Amino acid sequence: MSLNVGAKETRLATINVDVERHRGLDAICSVTHLPFKSGCFLSVLLADVIEHLPRQNVKPALRELARTLHPSGRLLITTPNKRLLYEILDPAWILRGHRHYSREDLRSSIFDTGLLIIKEGTFGLPSEIFCLLAMYSTYPIKVIKRKYPDFLPKDDQKPDPFRRDDQGYTRYALVCKNAKTRER
Repeated sequence: MSLNVGAKETRLATINVDVERHRGLDAICSVTHLPFKSGCFLSVLLADVIEHLPRQNVKPALRELARTLHPSGRLLITTPNKRLLYEILDPAWILRGHRHYSREDLRSSIFDTGLLIIKEGTFGLPSEIFCLLAMYSTYPIKVIKRKYPDFLPKDDQKPDPFRRDDQGYTRYALVCKNAKTRER
């Protein structure tokens, strides 16, 4: 089974949850208190959610995800990369204090949660800056209509490659249960 946390209206996993009510969710719950058995998910997606959690809830949320992760399972965490240009172009960073994560920030958040980083890096090309500019200029529409206009790239376009230079817009960490956690 797979879990998508912070799903809103997307259905990317077997079970899709969010803290707020949205159409198509399987459960409404907090990532710090998931209503699932321990070790039941082979894959968990936490895509652009960690930066929205109150700082004091980040480690408890990651510990809870570690609890629900199968011993051979994987958790993929994505979050905006902490680069000044990306922060300035993010209206949520300007208006709401939305966090971006550096490599060290994400490592520190994952440390001591029962998880171990397998792979980390960034993805997304500078062309994403144009999408950010479009989002920034249409933010009033998003506030009024509660969704952004459809200006993002279509599904049939190739995704940006993973980057080795740490310059990509999105930071990611693929993690598994720490061997010490598995033995418990």
